[in-house]
Amino acid sequence: MDGSATAKGGQGPIISLGVDGCPSGWVAVACAPARGCENRPGAGTGCLVGWDVFPTLDVLLSDALPRSARVVVIDVPIGLSSDTPRACDRAARLRLGPRRASVFPPPARAALEAASRAEASEIGRALRPGGGVSAQSWNILPKIREADAALSPDDQGRVLEGHPELAFTRLAGAPMAMAKKTKAGADERDAVLRRRGLDPSSLIAAVRARWPKRAVADDDLRDAMVLSLTGLDALSGTAWRLGDGTRDERGLLMEIWG
Repeated sequence: MDGSATAKGGQGPIISLGVDGCPSGWVAVACAPARGCENRPGAGTGCLVGWDVFPTLDVLLSDALPRSARVVVIDVPIGLSSDTPRACDRAARLRLGPRRASVFPPPARAALEAASRAEASEIGRALRPGGGVSAQSWNILPKIREADAALSPDDQGRVLEGHPELAFTRLAGAPMAMAKKTKAGADERDAVLRRRGLDPSSLIAAVRARWPKRAVADDDLRDAMVLSLTGLDALSGTAWRLGDGTRDERGLLMEIWG
């Protein structure tokens, strides 16, 4: 990872990688426990130890430093149901309350190669009632297709599906009050990150020195940061793990961490 940003504790080994899709590909933020709790991943505060932007998920997962991370938490659906809605999505919406619309129902796998949203919706509705593809899901469909091609059930011991709003809700004790793209929403999420020892302002400034907002948005970075904390907490057993243990037709476990 080329970029670096440190918070309390300075540089350290990568324990967790939070990954979010962005216009230029995928942005990854690496996190480790702050010094003094290296043997208790997820305990207390964390420190940022690096970041980078990758053109594809395959490139990210094959990079030397991301490969060394103990856990990788990605904001993209992993595991696609053809016949019924995913239980993990229903559970996440219940936890999110006013922010439930941020959980987009993923398309059926058969719809991933559709040339248009209308075609994808037609395929989805033929498989299950209400299987149409929303505008939000259509917009991230290329990312879903990329993840579905890159990941196998064997990867899921280390690579987890995460949801940033779910993670912010857990860390704050309640759903975020404001939308993430507003100034008030950004401040609200920054306060959550700072309470866990991260410094979002420094990271955003470091990224801006190399990438404009049109390539990597500020909210993409906040989402990747909170997912890196989710990875630490998954290792310590304090993260939320939603789902009923079902797997899709490829054997991918359908669950969401937050």
